[in-house]
Amino acid sequence: SFEFVNRLATLKHSNGEPAVVIYGTWSKIATDIKAAQYTVSSTTKWHRQLPGPTVAFNIVRSDASFVGYNEVAKLASLNKNPLQLRTGCFCNPGACQSALKLSNEEIRNNYLISGHVCGDQIDIINEKPTGAIRASFGKDSLWEDMDSLVTFIEKMYIQHESSMHGKSKTTSNGHATFTKPVQPINAKISELYIFPIKSCAAQRVKKWKITKSGKFLFDREFALVDTSGVAMRLQAYPKMGLLTPSIDIEKMTLTVKAPGYEDLVLKLNNKCNTSNGVACSKANAKPVKVCGNRCGGEVCGGYDAAEWFSSFLGVQCWLARHTAAKAS
Repeated sequence: SFEFVNRLATLKHSNGEPAVVIYGTWSKIATDIKAAQYTVSSTTKWHRQLPGPTVAFNIVRSDASFVGYNEVAKLASLNKNPLQLRTGCFCNPGACQSALKLSNEEIRNNYLISGHVCGDQIDIINEKPTGAIRASFGKDSLWEDMDSLVTFIEKMYIQHESSMHGKSKTTSNGHATFTKPVQPINAKISELYIFPIKSCAAQRVKKWKITKSGKFLFDREFALVDTSGVAMRLQAYPKMGLLTPSIDIEKMTLTVKAPGYEDLVLKLNNKCNTSNGVACSKANAKPVKVCGNRCGGEVCGGYDAAEWFSSFLGVQCWLARHTAAKAS
């Protein structure tokens, strides 16, 4: 843990900005040890003062913006060999708030406005982290485990000098490496898909319109929502993968196919009618939670569509539509 903290403290981007923020007692000790150039073996005094073998930290980009802890944990799990990190507030929201220097108002707004709760995937709100990354070392941990984690952070998140012409750099463990010149890459899109309804099957298209915000038109604009107002996900409802939605831009319709069921056809006008003319209205507006985020949604297709989806999936639900986006 001592060596891990010592090496984290030396990680800097090419512009001199620190790449890691360390929290808790380890943060002060890392600063003191670095200034005094102590090592664990050089004095028993420092050894007695060391905290436990858990280190909480966050990674910072060269522009001082935070990297989301969920991103770090997921990429670490794909590392070779995989690295397992705990993230979030570690079942201690009070200490988490104190370490991250979040005000009571910010904590309230994170919940009331962004819908953030413990255990969700929301790791950055208003450019501030909602939790941290924790590395724990035990009796079975090896030096190589610690070294692998530091190397992973260096490889994935440390910005070095431009490698356009090829430059050498030295890592925190003293090894010199050489970056190859960056070569232009020609890429071609071989297949293009959109997902009209979140967590349902994709629609393959040859070309598609892009909205002013940069997203595909109608992509994930619809979601199936349960009775508590939470968007349903494929992981919890596997039969959603059998629902095949398709958008016809010329006819402005959404057609949904399901095995053993007649096609459901919805008209994509501002009122989101079904083919038989049943419409939704502003009175049917409901708050919807998608991945913990609250957003506005309207019941789409009315009772007929809700009954069609509920019957196929075997759970009471309704089709919600996010605020329509305009194509550029």
